[in-house]
Amino acid sequence: MAGYGDEISSISLGSIIGGAMCAIVEAQSQAASTTVNFIQEVGFQTGSDGKTREPVYVGFQYEKTVQPDISEDLSAYKVQILSKGQGYSKEQNLQLTAGGQVLDASITFERSGALKAVVLNSVPAGLKGTLPIVIQAQNAEAPPLPEGEQAASLQLVCTPAEERKQITNLKVPLLTMVPIPFIRIDNASIDFNVKINSVQEAKTSSDLTYGGNVEASANYNGFWFKTGIKLNASLSNQKKSSISDTVKRDYSLNVHVHAMQDDMPAGVERLLDLLSDATSMENRLEDKK
Repeated sequence: MAGYGDEISSISLGSIIGGAMCAIVEAQSQAASTTVNFIQEVGFQTGSDGKTREPVYVGFQYEKTVQPDISEDLSAYKVQILSKGQGYSKEQNLQLTAGGQVLDASITFERSGALKAVVLNSVPAGLKGTLPIVIQAQNAEAPPLPEGEQAASLQLVCTPAEERKQITNLKVPLLTMVPIPFIRIDNASIDFNVKINSVQEAKTSSDLTYGGNVEASANYNGFWFKTGIKLNASLSNQKKSSISDTVKRDYSLNVHVHAMQDDMPAGVERLLDLLSDATSMENRLEDKK
């Protein structure tokens, strides 16, 4: 019988288990290399100088109908001069009101005292539609305001919000839009099993055979009878023996690896924060056609 204990001891467990461990470490190294290549190839491109690396941006443009606070958009308001009038001067320190609210406006005059232009600096909230503008003088010692046909006539026209559209241009770094592969092996277990089954079978068989014959004869010779007996016998014995030895060997190596998407390293998180700050958005309002 073979020495099965010696056979098991001759197995190089260091090579078997160490090889599995090396494979796990190499897999982790390849995963880290894949992450680096992904960041460099997907997130950055060579700059115009051929040396520096610049982020890859994705640009979007979309439009939607909005009802913004038009008081924040002076282009939504227009001052129409229906009649320029005559007899106005800077000394009167004119004040313009519409809808009961004071307008912050800059007024220029012609030499004849007529109003030349009115530029809005800011508009109070809540003004809508077309409103008449009331002209008042804040300096009581200045000449009185013209009346009748010499009085100027102004109106404030507010563009309805529903007749305007907002166009947004969005520029986003590509690296902040896609998941970065960062696989980490969280747990690994190695199971190596050796099973040797030995079956020894012995068979013995015997065969015993007997054989023979008998011959007899008689003769008369005077007063005597002469007799004769001849006996022949045979005996054979056969014995067969057989021994069989069967050995079964089973080897199994099971490696259980649990991998997971790990948290980003501090440097990558800092990089993504900087790229997020580089996201730009530009909004503009246009009249709907």
